Amino acid sequence: MSETRISTDDLSQSIKKLIDSYTDRVADGIQSTIKKITEKSASELQATSPKRTGDYARDWRGKVFEHGSYTYGEVYNQKHYQVTHLLEFGHANKSGGRTKAFEHVLPVNDEAVKEFETEIKRIIEGG
Repeated sequence: MSETRISTDDLSQSIKKLIDSYTDRVADGIQSTIKKITEKSASELQATSPKRTGDYARDWRGKVFEHGSYTYGEVYNQKHYQVTHLLEFGHANKSGGRTKAFEHVLPVNDEAVKEFETEIKRIIEGG
């Protein structure tokens, strides 16, 4: 069996290239996962939000922000943001009672967090 010798400089460069390649694949995978889950969450909120006239449900938007290597997604109601917490948790009314809560944001958020965790684990393990 013949011996193959490699210099420490070549070895360190090879390891650095492998690590850089892995890091780039993981970062790209995370960014695409953030975009996918943000869009999916906005669509789910449009489908599951309370619909009296349909305006509230129709105005859900998802937006992805990138700041250098930092990426995050936001889902928000573009025109009726003031109403979201009132519908989600209910509120006091002028007769002294409370209105019914229409929980619609929390279930979508919980599902998005679970899906994000699962996808991140898959991306990191798959490299």
